[in-house]
Amino acid sequence: MAACPVSAAPHGLGRVETYTIVYGRDGSCERGTVVGRLDDGDRFVARLPDDPTLLDALTRSEGIGLRGRVASAAGRTRFDPV
Repeated sequence: MAACPVSAAPHGLGRVETYTIVYGRDGSCERGTVVGRLDDGDRFVARLPDDPTLLDALTRSEGIGLRGRVASAAGRTRFDPV
């Protein structure tokens, strides 16, 4: 199977294919990263917003398939659920 290229500067609507949440030493959710596909089929890797409520919710319920807006600026890519 051929590798799927990852967009260097993705923009647009997309869907989460997988994600991970990183915990701090105190056990709280610190940050999250998603891998997903834009609606045009390009794959992306992006950071989730630093929102403890959102990150905690993704540890309690399934986030695969979650839709959101992807934007890149200054070498960083962010995924904001819609």
